Amino acid sequence: MGWIVREAGTGRYHLTNHAPMNRKSEIVRALRPFFSEEEIEESHVPVHALSQAEVVEGLQTRQIISQTELTKDITGVADKDFDRIVGSVKRAQELQAERARRQQAVLFDGFGRKVFERLTDALVTKARWAEPEASVLAIQGIEDAVRRPNSPVSGMMSELGAALGRGDDTSAETLTDIIIHKMRGEDQEWEGLRETILDSDRFQSISAFFEDNRFANGTLVSFRTAALASAARRAGGVRLHPTIMDRIEVPVPVAEAFTYYRERLPFLVVRDSSVPSALLAQNMAAVDKALDVIANELELPRDQLVPKQSTIPVRFSYDSVLANGTALGFMQRAKTEQSAVADGEDFRDALTINLSVAVGQTFTHELGHLIDHGNGLTDEERHAILARSGVLAAASTAVDKVFPEGGQMAEYYLDEKEIFARAMDAHVVNVALSRGDRELASVGGLHTTQGFDAAAPFGDLAMTSAFITEVKDALAHRREARHEASRKAELGQAVPQTAGVGFATHSM
Repeated sequence: MGWIVREAGTGRYHLTNHAPMNRKSEIVRALRPFFSEEEIEESHVPVHALSQAEVVEGLQTRQIISQTELTKDITGVADKDFDRIVGSVKRAQELQAERARRQQAVLFDGFGRKVFERLTDALVTKARWAEPEASVLAIQGIEDAVRRPNSPVSGMMSELGAALGRGDDTSAETLTDIIIHKMRGEDQEWEGLRETILDSDRFQSISAFFEDNRFANGTLVSFRTAALASAARRAGGVRLHPTIMDRIEVPVPVAEAFTYYRERLPFLVVRDSSVPSALLAQNMAAVDKALDVIANELELPRDQLVPKQSTIPVRFSYDSVLANGTALGFMQRAKTEQSAVADGEDFRDALTINLSVAVGQTFTHELGHLIDHGNGLTDEERHAILARSGVLAAASTAVDKVFPEGGQMAEYYLDEKEIFARAMDAHVVNVALSRGDRELASVGGLHTTQGFDAAAPFGDLAMTSAFITEVKDALAHRREARHEASRKAELGQAVPQTAGVGFATHSM
């Protein structure tokens, strides 16, 4: 059971816990007395291919000895050892309880975005409010239910989510009326509540953010999208979990989803052991949807968006993907002086996408970075794409309005690598909206995009379509250059060298 036991006097024993073996070399060394090198090598399985004991709702709780059993088993152990062993087991039990808590059924039955849309629409029609104040009250009601998961309102919102999932409009209508009544309060009139919402800091901050992020040709997205994005991004307080807001249909049992999507996704998929299976399945299914849309828009097979794509790890982590807790996702490549794609060198193993499944919202943005850097686009090529499509001028105008004094954030939003990634994200959202998909379900919802960002052409399909056309042309030129380089290499001719591409860590 992991303990080395030796006698320490009459009726007494000394227990020592085995040191963990985390490296392959340590495990091989321990197995050598019992198995041949060939048998050991044949039995080795890479970490990303391992599957843990799973059940439908997540990782199966490991069997941990009970306190009663433990006390019987270590009778006679010295007091200090007894306390140490009991403390160790207690900490393990607490860890398992925390993991089990993470795997509880999601609030609102996973249809939170539909709940938000239904409440907003009901406030517009029943209370005759405009969309801005209706959106803010709806999102505040949802946040209050998240803060108090055992409250009557939270329970009714879960019932409303289940009814919307079943397509039960009669029950959904009744529940909506009751929830709005509870949100309004017993004695508060609609107009009085509306004035309170209009005067609230929340409404003012969203209004200012929304008004400051308009292009000359109109509104980026609806106010309700801005309200939803503000809730998803809030620092402190409540930050909406993707599984509260979005339910993605998974075509296989959850326990089989990792294997299923690892085969479908054209990346080297890596799962951190902390990620519950149900949440992982939702995120992988969402990424699968978004990838289809991007590949279709770029008119490329899914596995040809980036050369050597199958060697690029996409790592799914539970929460923040950086130790400092600030990043929800990032694309990374170690800096190198290696040549760019056109000379045939394979440098893409160093590229990595890291995604938080607990918060989501970043896949389409990070895939934009991957398409940019993984194809070796030069600064000149990237600048031409952004300038000719009009994205660069629009972003510059928007940043000047939001950050008139300039500063670090203005520099970040004006970085052309960031503008490129945000334009890619915006186009995916714009395509979904153009199809009437206000919930962004066809592109994976909040699991893959927040649906809104500062200084990016969200809502302007003509501009992002022009951007995509420029990207397609640039990628076609890159493919032709690689083909020519390969042909010359086969003929033994010298291939002209192109400038190296530097890559830096990106964080949301």
